[in-house]
Amino acid sequence: MEELYYKQNLGRDIVNESIGKFFKGYSKQIHNVDWKLFITLTYKFPQIREDKVNGNVKKLLREWRKYDKSIDGIWVNDLDKNLVGIHHHIIVKTELIKSVLESVTKKVWRNKGIIDVREYDKSYEYCYCNYMSKHIGKTNRNNYYFISNFK
Repeated sequence: MEELYYKQNLGRDIVNESIGKFFKGYSKQIHNVDWKLFITLTYKFPQIREDKVNGNVKKLLREWRKYDKSIDGIWVNDLDKNLVGIHHHIIVKTELIKSVLESVTKKVWRNKGIIDVREYDKSYEYCYCNYMSKHIGKTNRNNYYFISNFK
């Protein structure tokens, strides 16, 4: 079977690097604090409908807001290695401690797939923000959203 991969596009890569820099500075600029957590959400079975997966994330956001009304962040839909299914990366600014956000996330996501919650490390050489932005716009399903737009 032929291996699937994104096509090289230097122009798109330069744009995505700029988007990563924008993501990195967004929380400091808007909220005067750095990001707190980096979350990855995957699915047990490939999910291809963006409206459905976005609905899953919106449900999670509503649950998070029950515990922290001021939570904000950016989420990215990224394609799995097979370039078919969607998974998500999210960076958040929150007053919640990691264990609480992780517990709430597990409750909502328990039947959907796997979650990974990490402390945001701004010194990480290849910043989480660059990681999140590397494939934006390479397909019509590699998109990003601001959590504040979904109240």
